[in-house]
Amino acid sequence: MDKNVLAARLRQDELSWREVIQQWLVTRIAESLQLDPMEMDPREPFASFGMSSVAAVSLSADLEDWLEIRLEPTLTWDYPTIDSLARYLSDKLGHRSVNPATGQPAFTQEGTEPWNR
Repeated sequence: MDKNVLAARLRQDELSWREVIQQWLVTRIAESLQLDPMEMDPREPFASFGMSSVAAVSLSADLEDWLEIRLEPTLTWDYPTIDSLARYLSDKLGHRSVNPATGQPAFTQEGTEPWNR
């Protein structure tokens, strides 16, 4: 699902951050590994999808770019499923709003400005 569509749905309170992130992860992983997203179980480990360590580190970098937050390259080892990673990231994002121009989290909470990451 396109990030702008996700952002619009999030602004309309149709989705939580966890759901937005989970959908983004499913879409990104399915595209990169040529899988059917409808057959992916978010509770299954990333390894069960055939994800290599290089792909896992790349996924962390893509998440950093999309969410504009600093993340460890070992993120997928610490949170080894789509579900656990989405929960962790949504907790990290808190109650941030969405920047309508970019579809990314807006830095509205004290201490979450890009220079404080």
